[in-house]
Amino acid sequence: EFVQVPVTLSEARGELDAWRLRPRLDVFAGYHIVAYISVSIGCCLGLSAGLLRDRLKFVPPPHHLIALGFTMSLIGMVTALTIARIDRLDHIFLEAVSRAVPTLVLVFTCYLKGFLFFYGLWIYAFLNIVFWCMICQHFWHNPFATASGSGVLMLILVFGSLFARYWALYSSAILLRQDQMQYDKLWKELCGNEDSMACIEHLGKVVRMIGLDDKNYCRQHNRLRADTLPPALKAKYLSQASARRAAMYPLLLDLGRWYLPGRADFRNQINSLDQLYAQAAIANLLLNERLQVWAERTGGKVMVVGGENRFVKWTDAKQDPMILQKVEWTAMKRHGRAFEKLLRSYRNNPCCLLDVCRNCLVFEDMTSLTNALGIIVTDESVRVERLKNRMSSDYHSKETGGYRDVCINLKMCGKAAELLGAELHMCEFQLILEDFALLRTSQGHGRYVQARNSRGT
Repeated sequence: EFVQVPVTLSEARGELDAWRLRPRLDVFAGYHIVAYISVSIGCCLGLSAGLLRDRLKFVPPPHHLIALGFTMSLIGMVTALTIARIDRLDHIFLEAVSRAVPTLVLVFTCYLKGFLFFYGLWIYAFLNIVFWCMICQHFWHNPFATASGSGVLMLILVFGSLFARYWALYSSAILLRQDQMQYDKLWKELCGNEDSMACIEHLGKVVRMIGLDDKNYCRQHNRLRADTLPPALKAKYLSQASARRAAMYPLLLDLGRWYLPGRADFRNQINSLDQLYAQAAIANLLLNERLQVWAERTGGKVMVVGGENRFVKWTDAKQDPMILQKVEWTAMKRHGRAFEKLLRSYRNNPCCLLDVCRNCLVFEDMTSLTNALGIIVTDESVRVERLKNRMSSDYHSKETGGYRDVCINLKMCGKAAELLGAELHMCEFQLILEDFALLRTSQGHGRYVQARNSRGT
């Protein structure tokens, strides 16, 4: 097939015109050689970096090297189209532009994460195919004269990834279907009982009255630095903090870094996982003390290992040394799971981890659970920041595989928390109905972990 371009032929009889079909070397090198070789080298370097980065710390991230390959390819294309435009080689110019624009999208896509990465691939495939159809229409008067190999290949890749994602979601739903049916059956039984339904409605009213819904913004923040504030605000905050000056570390005061206890700097989020775990270790001890107080006042139950009953009232457990030894306190979140959540859900932002320090209480009925919620909210030793009421008819249990509880995000207050630097650490506390807790088994948890890994959450 021949490219149709306007030409001027000699009209003189017997005159011969010579047409050189060989392109200029610089245009050919920039458009065909540099463009392809740069991408190949970038992909090879990215693969090598992925294999060697654990051993060689100085090796840059793989996606940076791949982006560098696409960038060099883009530079070659831009050089070629610039020369073609100067020499009025319009057909080469148009073809180079049709490839340079989608390649620019690929350069930015290399730095995207999560679903944004796939959006970038979608845009690349769409632009590549559309531009090529325009080129075909211009040269051959048929938009489908030839196919764009890279565009079609990327389209197949994107559709394959989309199919794999939906298949993973479907597989995870199948894994949790049996457990969800058991949880939903229990929930229907609770809703079918007038007394239980009245308690569920009362719990909903209490949650609405408190006014801390699950949409409330929660993050892990550092203390506010008074030395960075304007003079008027600085004097105001320092006068308020004078009574709690013992909680301000002397060395930091001497260095002029005046961190105010109990005051969060909402512009300064925690970006260190080590700092988060150091705070969580202290907050976990303080939260465990409050848990025992709440359990004693509300008849809450704790988990025991090896006993006839999986859950025992704390008032009974603390009076029996044998049972007390078998109490299984909730441990902090494992480091491996924290890394998973950071990579899968939080874009490597540690301030989003709100459940490194977590604990729970189990209750026999909805009345005790609702009373416990009221006691926790009015406790001056903690400050409740957010409530997730999963024991509500409006909650879609499919999000948690049918499982339901009341999830509270709170901070520890008081002098001890301030002196130890943990008064701003966000913790998670769950209020669980015993019927739901008894349905949780090690096999069910294993299926939940498998489904969670399939979803990538």
